[in-house]
Amino acid sequence: MLLLLIACSAPSAAQAAPVIFFPETGHNFGSVGGDEKIECYFEFLNRGDQDLEVGRVSAS
Repeated sequence: MLLLLIACSAPSAAQAAPVIFFPETGHNFGSVGGDEKIECYFEFLNRGDQDLEVGRVSAS
């Protein structure tokens, strides 16, 4: 009986959740002039089993 109570109270290791994954996390633009327009796109994937919601994005 005691063993059953301990097993039931342990948290589940496989809880459903979104998991964000970035194949690349940085980019080197090299030398860029002050008036040049530059862009970079980062792909991200949801490797979890729930919907991933992106609420806010900012550059660092």
